[in-house]
Amino acid sequence: MGVKRYLLDTGIMSDFINHRKGVDVKAREARQRGTRIGTCMPIVGELFFGIEASATRDANLPKLKRALSGIICWPFDQAAAGESGRLAAELKRLGRAHAANRHPDRGDCPEPQQLHRGERRQ
Repeated sequence: MGVKRYLLDTGIMSDFINHRKGVDVKAREARQRGTRIGTCMPIVGELFFGIEASATRDANLPKLKRALSGIICWPFDQAAAGESGRLAAELKRLGRAHAANRHPDRGDCPEPQQLHRGERRQ
């Protein structure tokens, strides 16, 4: 059996960064067993967005950067993810929804197109 890998999503990354629910301890133990622990750059962008949009940006930004330095960040480029988070926060300040933060129940995204069996999306 090959090396195990765990890709942490946004919520679990938040727990990892903030030492909640034992996620950081479990990740450390898994790494000691040879498991590769990481996240992907779109998640990194979401994390930067959350920090850029928060009232505690200056306190939390170093914590995020420190946490990211200790795990694998699978591609795309971290600078692009940071810029994505910064832009998403700016859009939020301007009252415009970022595509990743739209939700149909709020009416801020288009209706999904329903496909019938055998039909392909154009």
